[in-house]
Amino acid sequence: MCVRLCWLALMTTAVSGIDAAAAAATCYRCSNALYTRLVCDDVILWRSYMRPHLTYLAPCVDACISQLLDRTELQHGRLLVSHAFAYITASKEGLTESELEDILSLDEQVSDMTEL
Repeated sequence: MCVRLCWLALMTTAVSGIDAAAAAATCYRCSNALYTRLVCDDVILWRSYMRPHLTYLAPCVDACISQLLDRTELQHGRLLVSHAFAYITASKEGLTESELEDILSLDEQVSDMTEL
């Protein structure tokens, strides 16, 4: 537990004691390393002025990943995110960032959306 709190403290100095305590309590319930990383990445995004419903910590890895994807869709749009992940999934050995940009630029639906 102490290692996780130290890692959280090293990642940012903007994390308050309350936020660190919430993250630690949540990580204690599920001690998976991926879960700990996802929770810490979420806590780092919290700001003091955020409403409580925006600072919710998901209870498991699946929920954390769903929360991350939902946040990404809100930020970039559902169409772009779904098409980007579809191309990444369909590629045999993954895609570089420039390859993904090239493929998305050739996608008419994504191009129509981004030209607005």
